[in-house]
Amino acid sequence: MSATPQIPDGARGRDPGLAVDWRLSEMSPRDRERMQAPMSRAIPVSTPEEQRVFEDRCFEAWMGKVDAVLVRKCGMTAADLPDICYRDLFEEGHAPGRAAADALRNARES
Repeated sequence: MSATPQIPDGARGRDPGLAVDWRLSEMSPRDRERMQAPMSRAIPVSTPEEQRVFEDRCFEAWMGKVDAVLVRKCGMTAADLPDICYRDLFEEGHAPGRAAADALRNARES
């Protein structure tokens, strides 16, 4: 039950995978700071649970970008396509646009 992401007017016409994450405004200031920090910098968390929660939030934001690319390219979200290992792609550092391309390729081959 995934809602279709709405791309703000300022992001239309750009690759949502490369655009500034417009969902940052929905995050807490602490999470926003962590999301914008360079990936090479250690994420300041105090517990393993906090680390897991932060990684899940980053993954959700990344999946929102993947869905935005998919909606633009085919009118569907990741929930509408055959499953691929999105979490693995995220953890390997793939861009949302590349993950969307992989999902479309997998859907054509299925």
